[in-house]
Amino acid sequence: TLAAGKRNGHSEKAVPDRASHDRPIPPTVSRLQRFATWPSYRWLKVPAQTVTPPDPKEPVRIALGCCRYPGFYFDRARTTAAFEKLALRKAGSAPHLALMLGDQIYADATAGLFDPASPIERYMRAHRKAFRTSLIHRLLKGLPVVMTPDDHEFGDNHPNGAPLYRGHAPTAAYAADRECALRGAAYDALNAFQAMTWPPDAHRSRCVPFEFGAVRGLVIDTRSFRRAAAATRPARILAGHQRRAIERWLQKSHPDSLNLVCTGRVVL
Repeated sequence: TLAAGKRNGHSEKAVPDRASHDRPIPPTVSRLQRFATWPSYRWLKVPAQTVTPPDPKEPVRIALGCCRYPGFYFDRARTTAAFEKLALRKAGSAPHLALMLGDQIYADATAGLFDPASPIERYMRAHRKAFRTSLIHRLLKGLPVVMTPDDHEFGDNHPNGAPLYRGHAPTAAYAADRECALRGAAYDALNAFQAMTWPPDAHRSRCVPFEFGAVRGLVIDTRSFRRAAAATRPARILAGHQRRAIERWLQKSHPDSLNLVCTGRVVL
């Protein structure tokens, strides 16, 4: 069995391994990849001095994007078309900041028909593939970028949609344990790839502030702590400590500031 532990503040029970004939080959490599840890020293850190504030007299330009569907083999060039346009913009029209607001990957790209069962392929490798293109590298190297997830980093309409685990479950407890393991794998992938754009003090609240000139913004992860309603608890979008972080950010507002609150696919 896999060792019990904690993910995202929730206890995780031991999950029994699959039958020997159903295990990936080699099993040791698969185990290391499926349950790899992602300590902070593996996160990309961008020095603060590389971020150049705009001239106070210049309009602040912010590029917004979301829903990067991977496409199929014959139209995958479309998934990087927006990044190419950003890269080709000249200095006078280039954005000062890019916000990637959710669905950087589609873990459910085929709506369950051919989606991989392995959490490595569904989450880790999907992120690696999405972030491996030269245009993404150029964007991350030349422009401040803040990312936040939405539902498709887990599954369609998660956690209110279909369960992440769709395999055979001999008992309800087995299905619940597998669901917890898959959610943990998705959460680990988010921390390894998307949270690299966050300052260290934003990792607990998953609320990322930014400020350019008179524009103040707060990018909020509204999926990682979201939960569906149950018999013993109400539905939730934000955790209590996230609400407190938002309140503290609002209290620091200036009358002359334009405040932007950004979540997955939504800007207020």
